[in-house]
Amino acid sequence: MTTPQQTTRQASALEKDKLTLGYMPLTDALPLIAAQEMGYFRHAGLNVTLQQEVSWANIRDKVIVGHFDAAQMLAPMLLATQSGYWLPEKTHAGTDVTGIKW
Repeated sequence: MTTPQQTTRQASALEKDKLTLGYMPLTDALPLIAAQEMGYFRHAGLNVTLQQEVSWANIRDKVIVGHFDAAQMLAPMLLATQSGYWLPEKTHAGTDVTGIKW
């Protein structure tokens, strides 16, 4: 068990202490919600805001643009996002499938 002084030292060494985490209201989000309710984040020197989302796409997009510092997400989403799979396909005419020029 850490003492309050140790926790304060650890918190001052954190890169970032205010975090926004996205989650879907499913049972696999329980560790995030329980940690928030039981004060585990606060004990670690973190000020965490949990933000419930309505779709996996919202979570993916908000992580990509930086609205979320982290999120509960499906493992294949990480791989697909990293590979660029979610991006619109480019056409040979210089526009993507939505008709937007690139």
